[in-house]
Amino acid sequence: YNVVKIHTPAHVVGYTIEDARVHERFGITVVAQIAGQGIEYGSKELIMHRNDELIIMGKQNQIDRFLRS
Repeated sequence: YNVVKIHTPAHVVGYTIEDARVHERFGITVVAQIAGQGIEYGSKELIMHRNDELIIMGKQNQIDRFLRS
């Protein structure tokens, strides 16, 4: 497993982690989101915003698939 920091992909901007079904579709876990006001832990209610960064965990092929979708 890898832990990486990425910019929020366009296909999940504006969605909560639960609504985007991030874990079910890609097998990754959103650990946290880094925004201007600080760090928020990756709860299922967290809305992913454009220009924020996500700290995600998963196998490299899962992470790659999440970034490409």
